[in-house]
Amino acid sequence: MEQFKSLRFIFLFLIILLVLVLVRSFNPNLFRQDPGKTVEAAINNNNSITFAQLKALNTQYLVINLGTGGKFDSVKIKNSINIPVENLLDKANQTIFKESKDEIILYSADVSTTAKVWVILNQLGFKKLLILTPDEQPEVFKYKFQPDTSVRLENDSI
Repeated sequence: MEQFKSLRFIFLFLIILLVLVLVRSFNPNLFRQDPGKTVEAAINNNNSITFAQLKALNTQYLVINLGTGGKFDSVKIKNSINIPVENLLDKANQTIFKESKDEIILYSADVSTTAKVWVILNQLGFKKLLILTPDEQPEVFKYKFQPDTSVRLENDSI
């Protein structure tokens, strides 16, 4: 009986810890956006815009250059600002995203960096995010694979 009295604080602590873990695990707001919709947008390219589509866009937009130089010249695109990826979550930059009523178009010389930033901002709850992609499509592999039959290792003798 004396042992049970000394262990009741440990049991109480473990029960509280278990309740907190369960509350956190079943939190419906763990992701602010539905991950299924995010994946669907990425697969269907609903989250991307080409430079030609950007020129034809009639609505207001804000272009965010995520790089620190390189191929992108922000002077050629109106309504563009430079926010390096490492400064993306600074309070001043978060304010820019929150106060923007326009579509936010993300650009970086590296498309994978832009995609990562899109996912982060999407999960933080920002809407109207697009990725600026190059106009040209990468070359599609259109040749049938044919193994080299001139070399037959099984016929070589040691």
